[in-house]
Amino acid sequence: MNFTKKLLTSAAAVGMAALCLCNSGLPLMADDGLALGDVNYDGYVNASDAAKVLIAAASIGAGEGSGLTDDQTYCADVNFDGIVNASDAAQILIYAAYIGAGGSGTLYDFLHPEGDEPVQKPTEPGTEPPDEPDEKEMISNGVWSIGYASASPGDVVTVPVLISETTMGMNSYILNLSVDPRLEVISVENGDALREAELITNLKDGYIAATNYQSDKNVVPEQKSTVCSLTVRVPASAKSGDKYKFTFQKLVICDYNMTTYTASTSDGYIEVK
Repeated sequence: MNFTKKLLTSAAAVGMAALCLCNSGLPLMADDGLALGDVNYDGYVNASDAAKVLIAAASIGAGEGSGLTDDQTYCADVNFDGIVNASDAAQILIYAAYIGAGGSGTLYDFLHPEGDEPVQKPTEPGTEPPDEPDEKEMISNGVWSIGYASASPGDVVTVPVLISETTMGMNSYILNLSVDPRLEVISVENGDALREAELITNLKDGYIAATNYQSDKNVVPEQKSTVCSLTVRVPASAKSGDKYKFTFQKLVICDYNMTTYTASTSDGYIEVK
C-alpha cells in the first residue's frame, strides 16, 4: 500500500473502536436540506465523516481534487471558512467523541454554544474555495519527533512518535505522516502523552488521531513522552544500509476549546543493519 501517496494524515483516523462510530445527533440542516458535517449522507455526524474530510484535505494538499461533490464540500466546511482541511476534520472528530461520551445537541450548536452566528456564512455549493492559509500563522506548541531504529530483514519494529518542549495543553491531534510504502504497517498504539485519549486509526487509509474529549482537561505532555507508536515489518528482501523513512506531512493539535496549534517536527527512519 502506498502510504506516501495517500499522505498518511493527520490526526486521525477512523476505526473508532471505543466510540464505535457512534450515531451522533442530527446536525443543523441547511435550507437546501444539506446537513452540516454529514459528509457521507448517512444522517449522522461521526468519525466516518471526519475520515472523508481528512482524505479530501490530504488530496487537496497534494495538489489534486478533493474527491468531494459540491454538496459534500458544503457539508465538510464546518467552520465556514471556505476551506476543507484538517481543522474541519478535527471539529467533527471532537464532536463525535463528545457525543460518544454522552453529550447531546447538533454539531452547529456544539460549535456555537452561545448561539453565536458564524463570522462567515457557509460556502455555497459550486463556489471554488480559496487557497489554504499559511500554516505558519498557527501557533507552534512543542516539538514532535519520530524515533530511529535499526533492524534486520524481516524484523518487526516499533517506532515511537515523541513530544517535547510543550507549553500549552492539548486535548486532541490529527497527524499526517508519510510512511515508506515498502514497510508493512501492522498496528498503531496509543502512548503516554495523552493516556486517556481514544486513539483513532485506519490502517487501510493510514490515518492516526486521538481525542480526549471525555475530559475537559487539557494535558501538557511530559518531556519526551510518547504520542503513539507504529509497529511495522521490514521487507525480508531488505539489504544492509537500506533506510525506510517516516516523514511528517502535517500536524494539527487541538485543545478542549478547539484552538488549533502546530508544532516543530523531526522525521525518523529505520536502517537495516
